[in-house]
Amino acid sequence: MSFSVQYPQINVNVQGSNHVEDLREGKVDLAVRFSTTTEKLKSPLLNVDVVGDDACYPVCTPTLQSRLSIHHPEHLLKVRLLSLEGESVVNWESWFEHVGVSFTPKKLQKTLVTSSDLSLSAVLAGHGAMLASDIMVGSYLRSGQLVKLSDIPHPARWKSHLVSLKNSPKQKRIQIFSNWIKEHLVNEAI
Repeated sequence: MSFSVQYPQINVNVQGSNHVEDLREGKVDLAVRFSTTTEKLKSPLLNVDVVGDDACYPVCTPTLQSRLSIHHPEHLLKVRLLSLEGESVVNWESWFEHVGVSFTPKKLQKTLVTSSDLSLSAVLAGHGAMLASDIMVGSYLRSGQLVKLSDIPHPARWKSHLVSLKNSPKQKRIQIFSNWIKEHLVNEAI
């Protein structure tokens, strides 16, 4: 059931951004933040709740997998690799090292993007492969629009966090929305 149907008295405005908003400014009541660690998000001013923990796998369209005959991790060396600009933990270099594929970083066919949404759009259009978590691409994998290219996950995992100010005057509404998100994340993962 949609949140707005269940709670019509609570208005929700969604703002998508890779920028980490300062919740103290009052423009954002609840942030969904993705990180490989919870520690760097913690602050005496914030409630930080881990609501998910996902492995990342290389994915692409079935058409690209078939056209380039991608069946082993080393086959990804010949694929356009979409990578999030500035990402130093969940990246192709560390995945290749983890799976034991020898490579030269300068020879990787990488395209850096500024958001995971841009990467996902390019991958869905058949322009390459990306490292993605189930929370991001699970529905595309289940529908057959994307396929996993390896059963070996990246060694780092993405954690999903709900972050809010401890002293927010909207704490009751924030808690209702947080509980709804948690319930639906669990149901989507099944």
